[in-house]
Amino acid sequence: MLDGEAFGQLFETFERTAFRLETLAVYDVEEEAEEMARFLAGEPMGPEWDDNRGSGR
Repeated sequence: MLDGEAFGQLFETFERTAFRLETLAVYDVEEEAEEMARFLAGEPMGPEWDDNRGSGR
């Protein structure tokens, strides 16, 4: 196990980044059904749609 100082040092010396993506087998959120249908149909999402809007969705 790393102690606090050794763990913190890793953030100063890293050379690569990584992320973890978790997905669902089925995406079925009633409030987003219309948006999802537009997305799957390849239609434009419109200027009001912003993936980074921070609404927790």
